Amino acid sequence: MTTNATAEPLDPRLVKLWRGESLVFAAPPNGREETPDELQARTIPARWIEDLVTGANGGVTVPMTIVHAIVDGSLTCRHATFSSDVAITDSEFTGSVDFSFATFKRTALFHGCRFLKDSNFRATTFDADLVITEAVFTNSARFEDLHVQRRLDARGAQFATASFERSVIDSEALFHADSRGRRTVFRDDAKFVDARFGATADFEGAEFACDACFGSAEFKRDAYFSTASFAGTADFRNTHVMVDVVFAGTDFKSDVDFEGLHVDGDAFFRTRSQMRTTFGGDVCFRSACIKGTADFEGAEFQSDVTFESAQIGGDAFFRADDGMRTHFRGKLDFGSARVGGNAEFDGAEFTGPVTFTLSVVEGMASFRPGEA
Repeated sequence: MTTNATAEPLDPRLVKLWRGESLVFAAPPNGREETPDELQARTIPARWIEDLVTGANGGVTVPMTIVHAIVDGSLTCRHATFSSDVAITDSEFTGSVDFSFATFKRTALFHGCRFLKDSNFRATTFDADLVITEAVFTNSARFEDLHVQRRLDARGAQFATASFERSVIDSEALFHADSRGRRTVFRDDAKFVDARFGATADFEGAEFACDACFGSAEFKRDAYFSTASFAGTADFRNTHVMVDVVFAGTDFKSDVDFEGLHVDGDAFFRTRSQMRTTFGGDVCFRSACIKGTADFEGAEFQSDVTFESAQIGGDAFFRADDGMRTHFRGKLDFGSARVGGNAEFDGAEFTGPVTFTLSVVEGMASFRPGEA
């Protein structure tokens, strides 16, 4: 008996994926909804990528380029190794995504992607750049124990809950606005506890809509937070910055804790382009150590602030800046603090009680009144 069996032809898109050829689909149309045929044309099953990993025994050697796709279903690539470039851009992941413990040997690019469910990059290693510019993470995004050996570029990205605890970024970490002025936004809690930044970390203009924690983080170069906004509590306890830290024009709407902060260079909390650095809640600099200058010119403290036992190796500036006076609306506690240079409060305004008990200023202490 003879049986004629005809194998079902492979989807040509799957063939291109396995060959390492680019899958570039048409972008969604502007001004109208996509037709069912248009949606189907750019929808690929997540299992195609999983099968690519499984078929290569966990080691993918061909490049992967996917543009404007809808990756349908949950995607699990735990412990996978990607030896060539991975570029999945302007695409949508409908299910959960798990790249935990995976290794990307070359650049990994997820520009403009939308992750509609939980994303897991825990303990993932990137031997080159990780680029998530303008990506949107609508659910939990886990980057704990992440290791990026070159640059992490998250300009213009949007996160819900995001955890970068114990992550290590050997080169630049970019969380500032992108070239189109889109701010990087953390809509829920942001955690960078014990994170290590090997080069400049730039959070300039970032928006933290809930609590932000950088406790015990280490910055080996400059850390920039100018014009950033913190709607919830901000925690920088025992954070170590080996060069300068800049919070010029930053808006802290709630409590902020800098207890045990250690800055090897200068710390700037001054105005920027007529924008005050504003502290809306209680502020703690207890036992902070700033080896260089501490510049708070024109800052506004709307509640209590303590510098108890703080150590400032250079000058401490709390004077007015271009007519913008430094305001202390609540209690100021400078008890047992030490300033190695001058302490200048010229033009500052004190509304609440002030304590300088046992404080030491090795240079000149100045409290000249300014214009009302």
